[in-house]
Amino acid sequence: MMSFGQFVLESMGNGMMQEDHTIVGYHGSHEDGGQAIGAERHSNKFKWLAQHPHVATYFANHGVRTPSGVLLPGAKLNKETHHVKNPLIVDMHSDEWKPKTKDGKSWSQAAYDTGKTIHEIGHVKEKAAKMALANGHDSIIFKNGYDCRPYEGDIYAVSHSSPYTIE
Repeated sequence: MMSFGQFVLESMGNGMMQEDHTIVGYHGSHEDGGQAIGAERHSNKFKWLAQHPHVATYFANHGVRTPSGVLLPGAKLNKETHHVKNPLIVDMHSDEWKPKTKDGKSWSQAAYDTGKTIHEIGHVKEKAAKMALANGHDSIIFKNGYDCRPYEGDIYAVSHSSPYTIE
């Protein structure tokens, strides 16, 4: 069985999807509703999810690192299923998206025992969100990237208006 990410990468062709597809990920939130960045940012126009629950737990806990599965008071973790039609695919291995130092070397990366290297997406979130909004994408899928916590799995940004269910 192919994962959603594999299907997207193999079937995108022209970069536009025309039918519903499903994203399943974890969304971390806090009862105070606080945001770490200003509402004027393009990236705040999306709801952020992670394929790995530990990444979402980190954000639910306002950036406090806790043992696996530990939520601080007020933190919530939801497993959500979103339906999207036209995601922007951001492959952090591509030269367009991979962050570089001034001397052209890649930075902010993590390597796993499997030999897979992934890159921090924080440096390109705003660029990707702005591009997605300008070109009519309803979501963003970050492949080969991580968001603050280097766990394997895709990072998703979905439109606040995308239909979804909570498991």
